[in-house]
Amino acid sequence: RRNTHSSIGLLMEKNADSGRFSPEVLAHHFSNGSDPEKGLYYLDIAAQHASFLHQHEVVIKLYVRAQELLKEAKLHRPADEWKFGFQLAQSFYIQGQLEKAKSYLENALQMTRQSGDSLSRGETLVKLGDVCSDLGLLPEAIPYYEEAIELFKENDENEGVIRVINALSIIYTQIGDFDQAKEAFQRGIERAEESTDYQLAGMIHSNFGIFNSLQNDTEAAISAYLSSIFYFDQAGSLEGVAHSY
Repeated sequence: RRNTHSSIGLLMEKNADSGRFSPEVLAHHFSNGSDPEKGLYYLDIAAQHASFLHQHEVVIKLYVRAQELLKEAKLHRPADEWKFGFQLAQSFYIQGQLEKAKSYLENALQMTRQSGDSLSRGETLVKLGDVCSDLGLLPEAIPYYEEAIELFKENDENEGVIRVINALSIIYTQIGDFDQAKEAFQRGIERAEESTDYQLAGMIHSNFGIFNSLQNDTEAAISAYLSSIFYFDQAGSLEGVAHSY
């Protein structure tokens, strides 16, 4: 049976340029055939195609099958295991299944320890922080964000650092730790002003304006909003400028 699936897959592959066969059909035959490498390749291609079409149920089905195939073929590949788990978490997150997303992200985090890929680990930590935040587990989100910041710093990912500091600042504000929130905002703004990502600089200044408004510091709030307007204008973001007004 496996040889039959492989033969059908090879025949379809030869005629793939005709557009007659979807990536999902190719993935089905190769993932049930005798060549697990091709099976994994086409499962990933088909899942990316489904994601582009916002078919998240299909994405989940394909990446679950990819995880099963890794086990069936006894392939220990932490990088692939991380990718499949992370993409599953993304799809569950989009569907609002936050507990499932959290579970897959925790497993994906384990895979980054084995693969040694610090950027993948950083991405996973950020997503875990986001999920914890959405679940109302605000204190739990903090160490995920803090570790992600350090990893992004190590990899000179300045924009990543700013984005995570912005998220962390909001968490501290929500839990009422205003000193930590202010310190985090200031760290992020210092980096943002050295960045060429004006949209990002506008966003963190705008959020700092909101923070200062909550603290009844009108002068500081106005200053932050004016800075955000400047950066949003530089970025050509009319929506950002309007929001800051």
